[in-house]
Amino acid sequence: MTRIVVANSRLEAAKKIAFVLRSAGLPVAGVCTSGARAAEYTRDGNCIVVSGGYLTDLPAIRLPQLCGRGTDFLFLLRGEELPAFENSEYLRLRLPLVKADLVASVNLLVRFQEPPGKSAVSNPEDERILLERAKGLLMERHGFTEKQAHRFLQKKSMETRRKLPESAKLTLSV
Repeated sequence: MTRIVVANSRLEAAKKIAFVLRSAGLPVAGVCTSGARAAEYTRDGNCIVVSGGYLTDLPAIRLPQLCGRGTDFLFLLRGEELPAFENSEYLRLRLPLVKADLVASVNLLVRFQEPPGKSAVSNPEDERILLERAKGLLMERHGFTEKQAHRFLQKKSMETRRKLPESAKLTLSV
């Protein structure tokens, strides 16, 4: 089962984010303020870290280097923090948050950690349309360039052993 960890330099902010996620039925395993503590939570993998741009002990951009394999990330960033993440392959949302975007983004990462199913997409034209729509959604919601959105879908497809159209369909379903 996927565990969700909320990490933020401000404990109260982390608790509010955890409350929103729990209210949406998502399994929040812990709340912390440091990268070291977030890394402890993720040691066993199958984890999602929702993090602000800075933690008490390090900039959040360094979290992926500390956390266990199979850990996905959603970074919640202020405008001035965005440039540090613009070349990253991780989901990010700009603050102030829209609750629906937060919940949808975490749900997307949860769905990517589930075992792949059978892909119902068989027509190459339908596959191309699905892929373009999924990239458009990632670009709009997470500030990706088209290349970053495509790379995100490719990477998630490889990590989860899904076909690219299935990953695109999953992205659009959340």
